[in-house]
Amino acid sequence: MLLSVFAVLVGASNPTTLKNRVCGNYNIPSARSKERIRKLIQEMLNKAAAIELFEKEAVLFGTSDAVPFYRAIELFGESAAAFFDRTIKFEGYLDGGADWNAWGACTDDRPMTNYLYKAGFLKLVTEHNYLCVIKAHAESEGGRIFDKYWEERSRRLEEWEAEEERKRAERKAKRAAAKAVREAAEKEK
Repeated sequence: MLLSVFAVLVGASNPTTLKNRVCGNYNIPSARSKERIRKLIQEMLNKAAAIELFEKEAVLFGTSDAVPFYRAIELFGESAAAFFDRTIKFEGYLDGGADWNAWGACTDDRPMTNYLYKAGFLKLVTEHNYLCVIKAHAESEGGRIFDKYWEERSRRLEEWEAEEERKRAERKAKRAAAKAVREAAEKEK
């Protein structure tokens, strides 16, 4: 009885198919694979939408829900792979064990697969949102106006810093001259 209930839960039509799926016959397509294929996510996501997407896409690894890297790349495109490449390193932005992890034995029978915990998935969504914002900023009139004012502000700050540096150099020169006068006066004594 338990086997037949389990077979229905995982979508197997008979115990042989169930045995193959449970025992690791990796050639059997996932019951969810066709419904999971869709277009890349183009829009920005707020935290609630990101968490909802994580919960929809997550699968169990050990005792935690996680999204496999390949699925994250299917959702967010090649920029996700570039993000992983750039941020997964010793003391990188994505922290191994907290943001991401791997499962498997590095063998032909049990190859390694990498996955994102919720914290890592939210960092990936943040990177996705950042790229969307940068693109929208570059294409918008508001972005051009902001850039104009920001460049003017940067110019004013550079002028102010140059003036402050000039004043510091002037004060330093006055101190050096005063020190030279004191030293000359002490030598005359």
